Amino acid sequence: DHAASLFGLALALGAWLGNLEARAYGALLAAVVIAGGVRSAVRVPVWRSDVSVTLSILEDSPRSYAGPARTGALLLASGDSQKALAALQVAIGIFDRGHSTYVAGAAAAFASGRPDLAHEYMRRADQLCVGCPVGDRTEAAAARARGDTATADSLSAHADRLEAK
Repeated sequence: DHAASLFGLALALGAWLGNLEARAYGALLAAVVIAGGVRSAVRVPVWRSDVSVTLSILEDSPRSYAGPARTGALLLASGDSQKALAALQVAIGIFDRGHSTYVAGAAAAFASGRPDLAHEYMRRADQLCVGCPVGDRTEAAAARARGDTATADSLSAHADRLEAK
């Protein structure tokens, strides 16, 4: 079991650190802080834009749903609903428990002219987060901002129905 191995490693490391002299412990702590600072400085350029962060996620964590989900959101924001839908479907295939991924997928499906798929994704989103209109309203605002009033109206109506329950 992975967790048990990590726990054992933590215990062994703790025991080893407990036996260090104060001077050696201070030197080790300083080395860890410096290494962390260097790593942070090297990563700063990644944070220059949403695109660079997303590309970093895709490269650093290829099995994570977060990269494809962010890619889908960026593509949807740029107006490419079909590519957005494809990226969001990859994200859902990796992790099928993300309410916001289903809501974004529904927006992409609706914008791509696939209302049946959009309704299926909203059904799944509702199963994951019963009575959660906030994600629907957030995605509706994003749709409205990109000029997609039909998707925005559909998501807003869905949120209204949830709030009325």
